[in-house]
Amino acid sequence: MRESSLDGSTTGAWSGLPGGLIVGTVSVVMAVSFAALLFPGPLAPHLAQGLALALIATALNTTAIGLFASLPGTVGGTQSVPVAILATMSGAVVTSLSGRVSDEALFSTVAVVLGLGTVWTGVVLILLGHWRAGRMVRFLPYPVIGGVLAGSGWLLAKGAFGIMLAGSNAGQEPLRWAPAVIWALVMLLLSRRASHPLLMLAAVVVGIVTFHGVARALGWTTPALADAGWLLRVPGAASIAPLPAAIDWSAVDWTALRRVAGEMATMPIVTAVALLLNGAGLETATGRSVDLDRELKAAGVANLASGTLGGLPGYQQLGLSAMNVRAGARTRWVGAWAGLLATLTLLFGASALASIPRAVLGALLLFVALSMARDWIVQSWGRLSALDHGIVVLIVGVTVLVGFLPGVICGLVAAVALFAVNYGRIDPVRNDLSAVRYGSRVSRSSAERSELSKCGGAIRVLELQGFLFFGVADRLLARAREQLESAPGPDLRFLILDCRRVTGVDSSVAQSFARLHALLSRHQVDLVLTHAASGVRAQFEAGSLPERRAGYRQFANLDLGLEWCENQLLREAESRAVESRAAESRAGDSQEAESRMGESRAAHSAWTTPRSLRELLSRQLGGGATDQLWACLERKVLGAGDRLVTHGDPADDLYFLESGALSALREKTGQAPIRLETSREPGAVLGEVGFYLRATRTAAVVADEETVVYRLASGELTRLEREAPEIAAALHRLVAERLAARVAHLVTVVDALEG
Repeated sequence: MRESSLDGSTTGAWSGLPGGLIVGTVSVVMAVSFAALLFPGPLAPHLAQGLALALIATALNTTAIGLFASLPGTVGGTQSVPVAILATMSGAVVTSLSGRVSDEALFSTVAVVLGLGTVWTGVVLILLGHWRAGRMVRFLPYPVIGGVLAGSGWLLAKGAFGIMLAGSNAGQEPLRWAPAVIWALVMLLLSRRASHPLLMLAAVVVGIVTFHGVARALGWTTPALADAGWLLRVPGAASIAPLPAAIDWSAVDWTALRRVAGEMATMPIVTAVALLLNGAGLETATGRSVDLDRELKAAGVANLASGTLGGLPGYQQLGLSAMNVRAGARTRWVGAWAGLLATLTLLFGASALASIPRAVLGALLLFVALSMARDWIVQSWGRLSALDHGIVVLIVGVTVLVGFLPGVICGLVAAVALFAVNYGRIDPVRNDLSAVRYGSRVSRSSAERSELSKCGGAIRVLELQGFLFFGVADRLLARAREQLESAPGPDLRFLILDCRRVTGVDSSVAQSFARLHALLSRHQVDLVLTHAASGVRAQFEAGSLPERRAGYRQFANLDLGLEWCENQLLREAESRAVESRAAESRAGDSQEAESRMGESRAAHSAWTTPRSLRELLSRQLGGGATDQLWACLERKVLGAGDRLVTHGDPADDLYFLESGALSALREKTGQAPIRLETSREPGAVLGEVGFYLRATRTAAVVADEETVVYRLASGELTRLEREAPEIAAALHRLVAERLAARVAHLVTVVDALEG
């Protein structure tokens, strides 16, 4: 039954046949090359079994991934990246066991290693998909990804020469490899002009036909070519594959697993990265969403099934999948048809694969290897910085000289070191502020504001950001020393470190903070830590900086820390004023001394003793206007914790503060209230925003201590506007001045933050 989707794509079983035949043919050819790669030298007598394992893997990978992938039309197959790692594992086993065990034991051990590696890869992929780790590719260093893939290309190239030479000397018989190198370069150049997946298949067919045509012209027969090592030796029994049940398990050398443990541990991660890169590329190529977690699970199921039967690892193919989706063959039958073709080849056509020249298989692998090198070494110059590109080259170089696993480790170490250096260049201080321009949210009297403006420079705020580690610890300490030496105005008295944007610290930063505290203590400066998360505080506790240490305080947020520092400065100013009066009193009873003492007492009381609200209003509105307004006000006394205003209430009252303190709070369900402002200044106006907007209350107002306020109802204000418009106008002007002062303060704060 043939069905069509709304966008013109076909979904029936027969609609997937053309794409399935293409995918299956390409996959079978690749399977042959992978089998030749994994079973060279002493394993050559078992090439038939190797072909069987490769074809089993191809059938299972294409079918399972086609059925379970998130995007219909996606196909999978045995892939070069994990196979390249398997080739190093196979080579290590052959090197360690060749000549010491029988051929059967050698094959059985290699088959077990390949099967376990594939099963292990499948398990890890399924777990990554279950844990929704599809986005992990975004967190891997890009140059390390490129270096790993380019290093895999080197492993393929090395294996390709092993296939072509078949034990011969490269220098003595250049005809075995030179034409293949030229053909691989031709395919590479052609792929730059046309990247269609059929190009590779066409090149393979042309290579096979050309090889046999030249050989026939020179008088070579097929048996003679096979005897001379130009063709694969595939016995007739290759069509019937030995499954794991036919393996001689008693002959397996299990100690060989220890020699390849590192590569086996690395292979699932490398496979997952390559898979996710293909998945992201498929999204870009098709413009359709791909569920990367589901793709991991689909590939995991395929590898688990393939490995159980002794097959090879695989995952989604980017080029062939994009071809199907673009062609409209968005059906899961594509993978099923490809798997069926691989199965038929396994059962009936494996002996025909013996006609494929080794040079053609080598050229195919070289083409894949050169493509990886082109993408990640040559073309990466435009995508990567010089240092990042150096990491790619480093991984490839170490892979060539030492091995794949050391190359990956060196790349990771280099990437981490480069990240640490680059991150360490970021200034950990987001803002460097002075309390002169950036104070707490406490509205104070004009005298207190004047006092703080004179000594506010004694409070410095360093707003920190990011993860603080050893790379920025010394820079932070140097910044603090700079504050001590070059603080403008009064001597530095409080240094506040705000950690609201700090994501974490390491032990070196905790030790640096302890050294910073010791430095500040010698200069009589208090260290104040604000907004530190529990983990950050725990690190400081472990770093010899306990919370109750002298000269060190912690607060839940910057606002509370600033308020505490301001209160300390005001108390110190009051103490200095008291000491000044006492000193003048001791100086004598002369009239001049008595006069100076009176001036000092008046200056002190000017910012320590609040005036009454009526007196303040009289100064601003005049006595007569105040008398009329006073008759409209209602006095209210609040205890500590009493609520004056509730969020959402109708805003039909205006309040004037006489004494005490009121805090405006933003309240959200399940969260601690956030203080917007605390009013301590006698005469402060509250609730004016909602009152004039005729809206509901935007915040709650709560008394911090015993407080006296006066309430002006909207009805009383309306009566004043009707009966005494000049008094109402003066009141409106008073409120406007308060609002203008608040706006001016906000502008100052914004300027400080932007500066």
